[in-house]
Amino acid sequence: MKLLRARLPDYPHELIEAQTLAAADCRRDVYGRIADAAVPDEARRLVDELLGLAESEQPAVALALGFEFDRRRLRADELLRRLVSAVLLSHLGAREIFASPVAYQGRARWDLYAPEVETLVALNHLVEEPDVVQHLVHHHARTVFWAPPTIDRRPPEGWYLLRYTALQPWPAGRNWFDEVVRQNERQGAERRSLSVTAHGLEDRLAVARSILARTYAALEAGEYLTLAEEV
Repeated sequence: MKLLRARLPDYPHELIEAQTLAAADCRRDVYGRIADAAVPDEARRLVDELLGLAESEQPAVALALGFEFDRRRLRADELLRRLVSAVLLSHLGAREIFASPVAYQGRARWDLYAPEVETLVALNHLVEEPDVVQHLVHHHARTVFWAPPTIDRRPPEGWYLLRYTALQPWPAGRNWFDEVVRQNERQGAERRSLSVTAHGLEDRLAVARSILARTYAALEAGEYLTLAEEV
């Protein structure tokens, strides 16, 4: 991912007031902007190819991606935004990235969690700004990235990536959130692996992993994320 720099304006729509965020011991700034039109066409094609694999091959795709999803409802643009976020987290120093199952209803979930950099990404359509603040307060994260997901609020030049930062460090002690995430990931990975073995999909897993690797390579080579000069 080739990171560009520019002076970015404030996000052009109504958000929680800065005073309210300060009362919750956090602050918000514009971290960057993702230009949809500049995302490599090859990455989009590969995402479509990955989601276009046969329904019977979904266990292999889920194991390659690292999370469960409903193939009838997961849109290509949603998956692409998760992958773009994973590339960004890697650039920020994340060695481990955990993914939440894709939610379609119910409570708002985070999407990606990177423990080394104490960061969550919450970009799915269920997440609103108050949920982002709750993630900071309850999920042992120093930083949460959020892009307002509602289509009618989407700026024509691309997606604004907003950064929310906790102003106070977490108290010393056990990180229960991290422990639960890791336990769920171990159980989920084992379940997905057993499903692939039970259905004899080892060869299709190799195909899915190859498509995913090429997608990441295409995203790494792209120039679509402009960071604010201040970050």
